[in-house]
Amino acid sequence: MNDPVSATRVLCGALLLPTIASLCGRIFFESISSNFQRTLLGGAAFITIKGAFKIYHKQQQYKRQCQRRVMDYTESNVALYKRQQDSESDRS
Repeated sequence: MNDPVSATRVLCGALLLPTIASLCGRIFFESISSNFQRTLLGGAAFITIKGAFKIYHKQQQYKRQCQRRVMDYTESNVALYKRQQDSESDRS
């Protein structure tokens, strides 16, 4: 944790987790009478949903990165790139 932005993000996330867990518990688990159990379940739900979004984001990033190509900057490659962009915009 040499990056100060990362340390700040972790600290803020740790401070906000109980509040977010409580809110998620109230929203998703209102039938449970114990506040403690509701908060624990809300925290688990929040962490699960956050993890699912993180996995989805990483998968989309990976798919985008697999489609990238490194090409030399030549006139023929620039023309090819422009043709591909034009054909993609025509499809939309």
